[in-house]
Amino acid sequence: MKDILNIMRFDFLTAKTTALPIFGVIAVMCNALGLLFSPMMFVYVLMAASFLIVQLQTYAEKYGFHKLYGILPINRKSITRGRFQYIFWTFFAVEIFELIMTKLALVLKLYRILPNQENETMQFVAETFNAESTLNYSLIVGIFVVMCVFFSYMQMMGQIFGQENEMKIVMITLAVITVGALAFFGLDSYDIIPHINVLPDFDAMSLAKRTLWYIGLNAGAFVLNVLFGEITAGKVSVREL
Repeated sequence: MKDILNIMRFDFLTAKTTALPIFGVIAVMCNALGLLFSPMMFVYVLMAASFLIVQLQTYAEKYGFHKLYGILPINRKSITRGRFQYIFWTFFAVEIFELIMTKLALVLKLYRILPNQENETMQFVAETFNAESTLNYSLIVGIFVVMCVFFSYMQMMGQIFGQENEMKIVMITLAVITVGALAFFGLDSYDIIPHINVLPDFDAMSLAKRTLWYIGLNAGAFVLNVLFGEITAGKVSVREL
């Protein structure tokens, strides 16, 4: 575990040089806009967290980190696991912070200090601060799951098949997802398969049940992250460093 934490720290220190300032500027802007105009702006902070992942991968390829890792007194599997854990905990930390910011925005309702409260634009802004709606929370949790699973999957495919094939991997993956989605909704529309509610109605749930759903989605993302990490570790550990 100590080795994994050290690798995570090394990855963060590597990425933060250029990625952290970019992420910081976007985070400050989006959080300010979220407090004043719409909590939905907090979602973009989660998306911006991808800079901390992409920049690390760029540096790893550019400076040949696989050679550096080869001389470290650390098990090869721990190096791979550390990278995947870095991906999960980076997005998770941002998710928790933005959930807190969402709660703060819905309590403070700072949009009320803005002028022209009666015009249509401000009425729309007011609607996004509806404390009874779960949309703002659900968007953050949903985007977290998508971002975490996507980057974990791409990390797995990139390490196994090579980062140079990343675009090909993306295109094939999108094609498979698109075909699968079209097939699913096509079969569902003709009642060939039992109807499945893909997105649950969080507004109709109690707070306890909704919280369990959110915890379950986070746990699912973590499980997939670990699974992708273990598959990758098993594949790359047998290669010569």
